[in-house]
Amino acid sequence: MKTMSRALAAAGAAALLTAFSVAAPSSAAGTLTAPDEGELLGGGAAVTLTITYECDSGQNANVFAEIAQTVEDDRVASGNGFAAPVDCTGEEQSVEVSVLASGGFFAFTEGTAVARIFLATCTVGACEQVTATVELELVED
Repeated sequence: MKTMSRALAAAGAAALLTAFSVAAPSSAAGTLTAPDEGELLGGGAAVTLTITYECDSGQNANVFAEIAQTVEDDRVASGNGFAAPVDCTGEEQSVEVSVLASGGFFAFTEGTAVARIFLATCTVGACEQVTATVELELVED
């Protein structure tokens, strides 16, 4: 009888573990498309990026961007910005992120720069992040 009770208890525990693992919410990181162009603002004091993303409905999400660009005398203009929170609908959406020049207090200029874009998504108990790093062209409006 003890053997049967232990077997039933073990089977019951396994069933509970399976039920909890199936019922736990899953998290998807979402998708991110980095832009190929950024618009200079204020004589290079900032750059506006239009970033396309997708995340599951019900998730919380934030979009972050960093830009670095070699400017005169091999100095680097850099900065970062974010949009938070952004909507998650399960459909592809776009958000504008303003990146303020701040690194060495050098302005961004027309030409090639490097951007790193992050999409951070969270559900109850789990967060994930996707990243894209691209070269892009900074242009005057």
